Amino acid sequence: MDKAWLFRALILTAMFSGGPAVADEASSAAIREGLEGTWVLEEWNVDGVSIQPPEATGRLSLHHNVIVIMGTQTQFGRTKSFYAYGSYVIDESSWSYGYEEYTAVQETPSKISISKELPWQGLRRFQARTEGDKLIFDYQGGRAQIVISETEFIYNESGTLIRRWKRIEP
Repeated sequence: MDKAWLFRALILTAMFSGGPAVADEASSAAIREGLEGTWVLEEWNVDGVSIQPPEATGRLSLHHNVIVIMGTQTQFGRTKSFYAYGSYVIDESSWSYGYEEYTAVQETPSKISISKELPWQGLRRFQARTEGDKLIFDYQGGRAQIVISETEFIYNESGTLIRRWKRIEP
């Protein structure tokens, strides 16, 4: 079955189910269908500067309730990389995820530093809704937002684009 067709059908089902946009069984399926896949980094905004491949690279994999993410960006002779894995939970109205392991590496010509500190403890819970053919996940009233279409995964913080990913595998 064509994954793009299924994604659109599940979103439409969620929109016209008679209840909140993502509040029924079909909506949970729509959340999973829209979210799960493998994504390649297309853009990473750092301190107001847009960095794209080859200066910024990364992968995001969301499959079977497991999240794996890695990214590297090089700017002004400094390289920052991070690698993490963890788990996620999908319910009728939200998506929550957290990391079990997280490693951040910063390299300059004279120094390398490594941190294994988790960026937060526990799960971050995003409220889910649909808007047209997009899935939108809001965290703490807009502090962070994820917008997913058939081909893109966009992560924003306080209304500012942080990372943009392109789907490469369902």
